[in-house]
Amino acid sequence: MFTRLLIAFALLVVPATASPVDRLQPRDEAAQDPSFVAFRTRLQGIIENRDVKGLTGCLADDVLNNYGGGKGVGAFNSAWKLDDEQSAVWPVLAGVLRLGGQFGGTKVFTAPYVYAAWPKDYGRLDFVAVTSDDAVIRTAPDAGAAVVRKLDHDLLEVIQSASMPQHEAGPDDWVEVKDRKGNRGFILVRDVRSPLDFRVTFEKRNGKWVIASFVSGE
Repeated sequence: MFTRLLIAFALLVVPATASPVDRLQPRDEAAQDPSFVAFRTRLQGIIENRDVKGLTGCLADDVLNNYGGGKGVGAFNSAWKLDDEQSAVWPVLAGVLRLGGQFGGTKVFTAPYVYAAWPKDYGRLDFVAVTSDDAVIRTAPDAGAAVVRKLDHDLLEVIQSASMPQHEAGPDDWVEVKDRKGNRGFILVRDVRSPLDFRVTFEKRNGKWVIASFVSGE
């Protein structure tokens, strides 16, 4: 009897090993700070209107543009070619803001959630998150191929790396993936996102929200 009690006690005090999550549900904590909601809404309008002056006014003076040391508004303008009406900054930044994000303290907000909430159990180089509500894995890279399974914001291992980031993908661009149960197949590149894709960090400085960094990679 005593031995059975000891075993039962040991089971209670020894924590179970947590299994990795297999999904990353969308999240957006912006509503926690009305001042940030107002700033983001204004920024989305700036993006929609391709307002260069408005965008540069949202940048921190020392905005980080890449991990090679690129900082500052001038470097940002050069990197994104803001004098070009077809600058890629508009669709890239719009795509980031559409995917919510989360706070890190009261004065920092990071978007998208795919980066901000990425689970530690998954390597950033080897996995992607499904961001589309109606994504599926198919047996072949073809919209008419049989469905392996429907997805619910799953985290998927990349078998063959996509040749482009999410914002550049078209309706015929696919990537080969595998889920946690070993199911393999193909998914549209535009339905998944790498945590190493572009992300933005906002900071509240002197009572004003600014873009502190806009980078990709690691």
